[in-house]
Amino acid sequence: WRFKQSKRLVTLRAELGELLRKTTSSGPSEFLQMINNSDEVTDMQSLRNGTQFGDLTVRRLIAHGGMGEVYEAIEKSLERRVALKIVSPSATDETNRDELVNRFLNEARTHAKVSHPCIATIYGIYSEAEIPFITMEFVEGVSIKEYLAERAIPQALGVQLFAQVVDGVRA
Repeated sequence: WRFKQSKRLVTLRAELGELLRKTTSSGPSEFLQMINNSDEVTDMQSLRNGTQFGDLTVRRLIAHGGMGEVYEAIEKSLERRVALKIVSPSATDETNRDELVNRFLNEARTHAKVSHPCIATIYGIYSEAEIPFITMEFVEGVSIKEYLAERAIPQALGVQLFAQVVDGVRA
């Protein structure tokens, strides 16, 4: 497994190097264009702001993808901000719900075993109104998409940022 993982990291580093070579200070890179073409957070969300979800109060949608949605929430009992990730009800139907929920829970269990500065800490796995969800550390900041949209980055910084991502994935 380590060998496969190492080959994957070498491949990822090579791909990043190629993308960064295409970066110029005079215009956006192919990488930035790829990020800018990704899905935007929209008003289409399963949990509305202010919704009480177990011990949590939903504040806002942070991100969404093919399998789930991530919200900023307040965990009332501990008086802290958390990230709340749910399996998106719109992403499931009768035939694939169990498979999708199992993938979601396996991802959470795997993620919970990792302790690394580049990886948010998992606090717990729960279920509310038959919707499985994960609570995790809320990390203040901007997405990589927002960060790159605001500035052109030198190749050395891009390699450094990518190395941090790879280090977190490797953990």
